[in-house]
Amino acid sequence: MPEQNWDERLLEYVRRTGEDLKRTGEEFLEQTQKTFEDLRDPAQQEKLKARVSELRTWAMTKFEEARSRAEEALGIERPKAAPTRSAKTRGPAGKKAKGGSRTTRKTGGGGKRAKGRQR
Repeated sequence: MPEQNWDERLLEYVRRTGEDLKRTGEEFLEQTQKTFEDLRDPAQQEKLKARVSELRTWAMTKFEEARSRAEEALGIERPKAAPTRSAKTRGPAGKKAKGGSRTTRKTGGGGKRAKGRQR
């Protein structure tokens, strides 16, 4: 008889679990539909983009902190990366191939060189 009692308890547990899963699935579906409806609104899309950007920045900061702490704990030294020039700091040098060679010094007379000096 104890086996029968255990079987009944197991079946009751499975029934309750199935009902809970069904209810959870319905709630999940309702929330998903609501979220999709909210995302169709352009104002909500902008809010979401801003929030995702904010979370991305936060996550990168936390990642860098964790990495530096792990490296410090393990005694690992990372070489410092050489600074790179972005497209904004390149200026005309990035367009040099199109426009031909450009010089930065002025040509012509009237410079500060002494007249008697030759190159």
